[in-house]
Amino acid sequence: MFDNLTDFVVPTAGDKLVVTVSTNNIGYEQIGKPVSGIKVSGLYINKNDTKGLESNEKLETDINVDTTSIAKEFDVVPMIVTPSIVDTFGTDDINATIKLAIDAGNNTDKDDGSQLVANLSGIKLDITSLTSTGTYTVFNGNGDVIATGDITTAGTLTINISTPDPISQGENYRIEVTAEASYRLAKDGIIYEVDGNVYNIKLQDTLDMGQYARSN
Repeated sequence: MFDNLTDFVVPTAGDKLVVTVSTNNIGYEQIGKPVSGIKVSGLYINKNDTKGLESNEKLETDINVDTTSIAKEFDVVPMIVTPSIVDTFGTDDINATIKLAIDAGNNTDKDDGSQLVANLSGIKLDITSLTSTGTYTVFNGNGDVIATGDITTAGTLTINISTPDPISQGENYRIEVTAEASYRLAKDGIIYEVDGNVYNIKLQDTLDMGQYARSN
């Protein structure tokens, strides 16, 4: 519920209304908490509590919009991880690179108030057009191998990083494959841990990582 909104102007052009949700800081001596699976299920405006900014006239009827069927879930998290693809697979090119940006805002470690650290614990790839099986290897920004495994079928491949890797700001993670296929980073394709809790990113769409193929 949004109370005591003043000078709230609904644009006359366009068909979207953007509402920003403000949350309390999360961390040491803070009252904010991580919350998962939040949905805005409706919009209700009481005609008696609303009047025109310039006309000073009240609404004729209440506004009650049910958004349950179209609402998308969102989470309140202590740290946001945002991926981008900076290098893609190609013909005779077995490498693609995911860049990870991190943002903790004013949130801190819950135990001592120190700077939060996000640890990469998994990557999900959507694989299509698989024409040969093979392997994958994941390298962190230092060039260390943090995960290996097999690619045997199309579909969603979950790469588990058994020792979660601390993410540096703007760190590049290189993925090397030998299976010929098309690859995309899944909508929830980055799994990370902060302060002992596990989170997934939530993208609007998958991210294209290219198609690996051999020339002969």
